[in-house]
Amino acid sequence: MSLCPGGGGITSRRYILATEVSRRVISATLARAGDQRCGGYDIRSPKLPRFRRVPTPAESNNGVTRPMGYAVAGAVAGLLLWSVIIYNRLVRDRNRVSAGWSDIDVQLKRRHELIPKLVAAVQQYARYESSTMAAVTELREQARAREGAERARLETDIGRGVQRLIAIAEAYPDLRASENFLALQNDISAVENDIQFARRYYNGAVRNLNTRIDSFPDLILARLLRFRPREYFELESSS
Repeated sequence: MSLCPGGGGITSRRYILATEVSRRVISATLARAGDQRCGGYDIRSPKLPRFRRVPTPAESNNGVTRPMGYAVAGAVAGLLLWSVIIYNRLVRDRNRVSAGWSDIDVQLKRRHELIPKLVAAVQQYARYESSTMAAVTELREQARAREGAERARLETDIGRGVQRLIAIAEAYPDLRASENFLALQNDISAVENDIQFARRYYNGAVRNLNTRIDSFPDLILARLLRFRPREYFELESSS
């Protein structure tokens, strides 16, 4: 309050009253606008301004950014898991095909080893069948250098030639009664059965691999990793 006598005190009170009225008017206006803060400080308080920290973009979008990030991470993890599972299945089927072909190759080699013995046994009694024996021997040599469908065709011809030689041998009682020939005949029969078992397993493995390579969505990964379909090993009846 002013120390001057007279109207100094009145003037001071009027100033204070005008200031208070102005402050209340501004406060009411801001309250109607929904915000009672102006310029970072509370105009209703005579205290020092109280500044507010401005939130970062990540914090302001916290309710949207985090769920979206979780969704993206989940999708990536799911894709990686799917890729690992499909790759392992493709490798498993490919290995089964390789194992099946190895078994066929073993049985075919066993038959090839028995052919010279059969030819030698028949040659002692049926020299006039030398053309049949030579043809079987030649087919055996050709089949060793072939793969896939070509080898299957040659092996079919070999099977027919072997059956032809056995039929010729059975026409000779002495040869048919020979223990060595009987053992050889049993070995050939067992090898033929093993070839059929191995062929069925191999073709089943090839079917599974080819189906997986041609099926969606497995074909996407199969083509990216260059998995190729395999050929069936078909043997016609040697009878």
